[in-house]
Amino acid sequence: MAILELFSTRRKRERGEAPDVFVYDALPRELRVQAIYIVHDALGQSFAHGLTTPANAAYVEILEQLTRHFGRNRLAAGDLPEQILANFLLQEPDVEHWLDAIEFSCRMMQAVGNNWDYKQRADAKLTPDEAIADLNHRFLQHGVGYQYVLWQDRPVRFSVPPCEGCETSTGPFAGQTLSGCE
Repeated sequence: MAILELFSTRRKRERGEAPDVFVYDALPRELRVQAIYIVHDALGQSFAHGLTTPANAAYVEILEQLTRHFGRNRLAAGDLPEQILANFLLQEPDVEHWLDAIEFSCRMMQAVGNNWDYKQRADAKLTPDEAIADLNHRFLQHGVGYQYVLWQDRPVRFSVPPCEGCETSTGPFAGQTLSGCE
């Protein structure tokens, strides 16, 4: 699925309103909402036509692992697993915990998202690669200084983009003039 770039986005860029300095300690609400849609489109819905889909197990695994990792009883409010994850992504104040949740969601996407049966039964709309590309685009669009990269045999992880003056030829920061790196 192609990334939709509408008139307002193009106009902001033309007027120079696009962020030119990366931030690492704040997440705009718009990015949070976009991430929720991306994760949901890649993992699918946990219930469809009154039946549990394979996505339910994926969401439950994400929630169980994050809850244990953060030492919490519950991540957020919600009745369905994807609602709980969505509420966490919308409300979590700790940027690193939010990034952990996105990273683990991406790992889950990569584990299940290319399986044809899973995609059909869960009604997943994005492949893992499309979802990660979209997330990276949104990070860049909002001036958030992180990106996901897949290093050979290692899982998807966060990376800070290279500093100004560094050359990069791959990823969402390829060909970009970067500033704000430390």
